[in-house]
Amino acid sequence: MHKNKKTTYMTLWHVTHKDNVESILKDGLLPEKSMSSIKRVWLVRWWGLALIILHITLLKHVPAWQLVVFKVRVNSRDVRLFNRKRYVCYKVVPVIEYRSVEHILSSMEKQRAYIKNVKPKLPVFPVENNILDWLRE
Repeated sequence: MHKNKKTTYMTLWHVTHKDNVESILKDGLLPEKSMSSIKRVWLVRWWGLALIILHITLLKHVPAWQLVVFKVRVNSRDVRLFNRKRYVCYKVVPVIEYRSVEHILSSMEKQRAYIKNVKPKLPVFPVENNILDWLRE
């Protein structure tokens, strides 16, 4: 008898230019449209999102306000860990939703300012913020 294998999913994020939004919403993240020689989709965990945004703005010379972040839910068998924060996927990845990078960065800045100014006696809990809650789901 075969055991029922549990399927586990990971919530990851993909950062791209805002001009690609319509085609990604229609078709999903397609590895065939990758600009690199190896056709794959780059994904990142939420705590590496700021670093990836910085990486894209500096390396590709794209202003941050022209970027969007797509939230995806992908089978953990379909992704490979590239380094500590980045994953790659060689299959088409459907997207759940997207937000502009401006919203995400402003939310991170608000949380940082809150933690810096308020010194609670209890462990620090994040500011109630829809964007940050959206990132952690």
